[in-house]
Amino acid sequence: MLKIGEFLKLSMLTIKALRFYETAQLKTAATIKALRQLDLSVGEIKSYLNGTPLKEILQTKEAELKQKYADITVQLSIIKYLSEDKEMKYQAVTKMGTGNERIQFRILPATKAICT
Repeated sequence: MLKIGEFLKLSMLTIKALRFYETAQLKTAATIKALRQLDLSVGEIKSYLNGTPLKEILQTKEAELKQKYADITVQLSIIKYLSEDKEMKYQAVTKMGTGNERIQFRILPATKAICT
């Protein structure tokens, strides 16, 4: 490892510039850590660091989380229903189509699927 003086000579930086870089790197590292805590992917963080507005990235993440929440809510509802020893007569499954339209399938006891 180099001593600070040796590093300054090799890099041709001043102490003031070195402190600036240290501070900037610490701020970047803190930002990255905060964004990872929001479960942003490395790609999303790179996008932000390359200039994509944070608001845009967060709005996308919010939409993803709301969809996950809705999916989990349905799953919990089914679990609650089944844990009360009730027999499931059918299950409705909603998925996003290729054009982001919602497609609902109803699975009936005779294993017939109806697309609505």
